[in-house]
Amino acid sequence: MLSFTNPNNVSIITGAPPSIHGIAGNFFLDRSTGKETMICDDSLLRGSTLLEQMSQHGVRVAAITAKDKLRKILAHGLKGDAVCFSAVEASECTLAENGIADVEQCLGRPAPSQYSANLSFPEADDFVKAIDDRLAKLAVMAIVGVVGDHGMSRKSNDAGEPDVLFLEDVLDAKFGENAARVICPITDPFVRHHGALGSFVRVYLKDQSLLESVLALCQALPETEVALSGEDAARKYDMPLDREGDIVVISTSSTVIGRCESVHGLSTVKDFSLRSHGGLSEQVVPVIMSRAVEDVQIKQK
Repeated sequence: MLSFTNPNNVSIITGAPPSIHGIAGNFFLDRSTGKETMICDDSLLRGSTLLEQMSQHGVRVAAITAKDKLRKILAHGLKGDAVCFSAVEASECTLAENGIADVEQCLGRPAPSQYSANLSFPEADDFVKAIDDRLAKLAVMAIVGVVGDHGMSRKSNDAGEPDVLFLEDVLDAKFGENAARVICPITDPFVRHHGALGSFVRVYLKDQSLLESVLALCQALPETEVALSGEDAARKYDMPLDREGDIVVISTSSTVIGRCESVHGLSTVKDFSLRSHGGLSEQVVPVIMSRAVEDVQIKQK
């Protein structure tokens, strides 16, 4: 599977891979219109979610996330008594839209202006401790499971500068301008720490007869860990074929892939070593349970 926010969060709440639920990135190219689109709601979701099924069967659901783009996916099919909001929009919550109001007053703190991972080590320690304390309280009342949607890796060279392959520039130089269009599925205006640079991109070709030649070039680049045709990539990584590019390129663990140098503003990642995800090196995440799995009694109604 991909190591992106939207696909993996949706897999967590559906128990299914992207090939089933249909969400294959944060950002995609609609082949029918040629339009690049940010996924900010559940319009591309296929099927149901565990949260929806619980809600429809009388379980009151609360779903809270950092980003509002995910909130609209998590809220898919929830009944009116459910609570669902994002931290970035906590100050705007209403009973009608979110099932809760006055979130800032309840928590005693203002909503963050932007969710990013620019935390110093002391701040990160305090943040994780606060989560741990809350989970300990919850674990007294219920079985608590904790899992991440993806890992994160340093994507900088020895000098601390972003290690970037601008793939569309490389393909333009070899095959002519506009021969290929590179889409970065990690693109996300809600965060600063990766500058829309990740370790996985999709390549769309203007001329399909170039597929083998372009694929061979991508495979030969030193920054590439894996390059596959869209069909092979969809099969190998459990992605929806009808929403796949002509070619998928995955970079090495310390490298990210961008479109063109002219379209990526690296100024937002200059203050910190670039950290990002999307590649194979960010697939492994911990799964933590408050009780050992063998102690959990599953009762079927």
